[in-house]
Amino acid sequence: MTATVLGKLKGSISKLTALDLSAITIAWGFVALRILRSAVGFDDVTYSTPQQQITLEAWRHGRMGLWSTTTFGGTPLLGNPFAAGLYPLHWLAAPFPDLLGTDVEMAVHMLIFGMGMYALGRKLGLARPAPAVMAIAGMWSGAMLVRSTLLVHLPPLAWVPWAAILIHAVITSTYPRRITGALAIVVWLIITGGHPQSILMAATLLAAWATGLVIEHKQWRRIGHLAGAGALALVAAAPALIALRHSIAVAADSTRSEDALRPPLYVMPLRDFPRLLLGESRSGFYWMLGQGERVTYAGAAVVALSIVGIFTVVRTRRWSLIALLLVGGFTATLSLGLRSPTLRFARAFLPGFDQPRVSARWNWVLVMVLIILAGVGIDRLRRGRAPTEGFAIVGVAIGFALVTTLGVQGGGLEDSLLWSAIAGLVVLVALVAHQRSRLVAASLLAVLAVFELAVPINWYIEWRGPVVTSTDELLGPGEQWLAEQPGLTLAITGDGFDPYYLVQGMRPNANSIADVRSIDGYDGGSAISRRWHAGLLQIIPTITDFTFAAQVQYPIEQAAMARLGVHYVMWDPARGPADEALPGWEQQSVDGQFEIYENTLWKGDAIVWYSTQQVATPEDAGNQLRLDHGDLDEIGFVEDESAVLVCASECAAEGFVTTSDYSGQREVDIVASRAAVVAINEQFDDGWVVTVDGKEQQLIAVDGIWSGVAVEAGSHHIELRYEPTWLWPSIWIMVIGGLAIAGVVCWPDRRRTQVTDEPVATDASEP
Repeated sequence: MTATVLGKLKGSISKLTALDLSAITIAWGFVALRILRSAVGFDDVTYSTPQQQITLEAWRHGRMGLWSTTTFGGTPLLGNPFAAGLYPLHWLAAPFPDLLGTDVEMAVHMLIFGMGMYALGRKLGLARPAPAVMAIAGMWSGAMLVRSTLLVHLPPLAWVPWAAILIHAVITSTYPRRITGALAIVVWLIITGGHPQSILMAATLLAAWATGLVIEHKQWRRIGHLAGAGALALVAAAPALIALRHSIAVAADSTRSEDALRPPLYVMPLRDFPRLLLGESRSGFYWMLGQGERVTYAGAAVVALSIVGIFTVVRTRRWSLIALLLVGGFTATLSLGLRSPTLRFARAFLPGFDQPRVSARWNWVLVMVLIILAGVGIDRLRRGRAPTEGFAIVGVAIGFALVTTLGVQGGGLEDSLLWSAIAGLVVLVALVAHQRSRLVAASLLAVLAVFELAVPINWYIEWRGPVVTSTDELLGPGEQWLAEQPGLTLAITGDGFDPYYLVQGMRPNANSIADVRSIDGYDGGSAISRRWHAGLLQIIPTITDFTFAAQVQYPIEQAAMARLGVHYVMWDPARGPADEALPGWEQQSVDGQFEIYENTLWKGDAIVWYSTQQVATPEDAGNQLRLDHGDLDEIGFVEDESAVLVCASECAAEGFVTTSDYSGQREVDIVASRAAVVAINEQFDDGWVVTVDGKEQQLIAVDGIWSGVAVEAGSHHIELRYEPTWLWPSIWIMVIGGLAIAGVVCWPDRRRTQVTDEPVATDASEP
């Protein structure tokens, strides 16, 4: 009899789980459709896709993507965390055209996230439908919706629920060694997955979660296991971390300036906070587009249910969830921008918090915390009446109504009515004792909650922008012609979000799509190096982190641009006639919507200097060249005393054209009439190895920005290869870390038992 009951119970649970997973899969399909149907975005073609394609191309040829030759006159790629050059799931995109491949990769990560949220709800022992609601609300929330098409942001966040599950298992298991190894793998995926702010947000949430669990279960010794997992993950990520350290060391700035945090769309205004958190689902696509990354809504249903959850976890002293509540409140204050004392404190004292520039992104942590607490709230309402929690929701609603009348920005009439209906239904479920009435109210609440979160996704799906699967469809004749020309190109084109304009106008870094090399670039992080700033100092006295094109002054002089390696300028005729801006430049007969002008003073992208002068710093070289009135035209600037050359006659510099087989390699054949210094237009970096006729020589910085080498008179074959000294040691460290993780995971335990203080997941309706 007992076996029969257990069999029926097992079957019931299995059917309910299948129902949950089916609902989650359908909900994910809705999000996946949104990802595939959305128009090509600015970051797609100016940042994510170009960098990923350089990485994938290197992988296809058995190399690690270390260097990008197409932006900033060349820049480290692996050392730029946005590129995620070690992240293995980039292979998901490899079989598809580039834009479609990134969409597929992001859709898969959204499924990873949704299933992780469901598994986390089950791990917490929450009654159905709480785990499924957590999964769907997580995928459909504004916090994830706004990141669903941002490849550099999504991957680290997608693994957070799985890391939380494994942290819970490490702390509650009797034998946690294998789980510690699994946690190390997931933490490694987070570290190598993409944007530093996403990694920092994930780390902040998980650190609070781990701290609360340790306190809740009094498992102080498990701190060592958690630290061990983190250490193994860091060791396995050694190449990316060491490359990042190198890039930071040569970056123009070591911290984000306060000016970078001030743009209005980067912060969550206090007066707009309630409506942006609740979400104005009826306001339409253009309203959401205009909010930028402030679109991080959780929805009225989640907020109301989370109030029930907050009372529950405080009453029951669930310290793990209380810790999440506290960190959610902390990150909400960070989203307010520089007006927030906590942000100023964090920037001053907490490692890494001085780097993020978009404060509003911190609300992702708050939204995830609210969704988890909403799951707890559903569990509480499944078990009986919750009058205190119901009255608390009424109090919060009244408070919101009052502050709205006092100036806080509220929603429109339709949204306000929807919020009120949802909050009222949650209160009804909390107060009504009759089981059938509660069931009807809960069902209606579920329908309204789905409607509330589904409408914004539908706005995005209904957006009728061009569905483009490959950047090949966006290329025009101008950039295709430039891809076949030597030297660097500077695009003086306008701003906008039309993908055709972005690619054909080579808005940085869209030039990388066509393999056109540029002195310009767009990053906002470690890729903006001191050397690049020194190059800009040759043209302008005051440097910002804006693109080169945004800072360049008119007229654009040929001699100055030739010194910077610029062979062509792409000009948007909408700016007006190019005569005044480009005096002496020669227009080329190339089809397309943009005009292309050649620098007639350009000699080549490898310059042989017979006369050189020493400077103390890269900035000295830039400043002297900017103030030069022609006396220094035939003199190269070097920072190494041994590379100083004195030439009495016939000292005119000569130019040659380089070739390259892949990004991170460049070679040239030159003929020097006497001892000389050869400067190649690849940004100087200590990672370059330079050989002359097959023999390694000392790398020399020329003009503060370019990589050079001293040669004797005669014909020479010069080759640059980006092979930093830390590369192979870091790879061996990574291998050792990977083997250590494998050993931790695979080494058998004598006994495997699981103990936990958490209740087993049950459903009130199950027999």
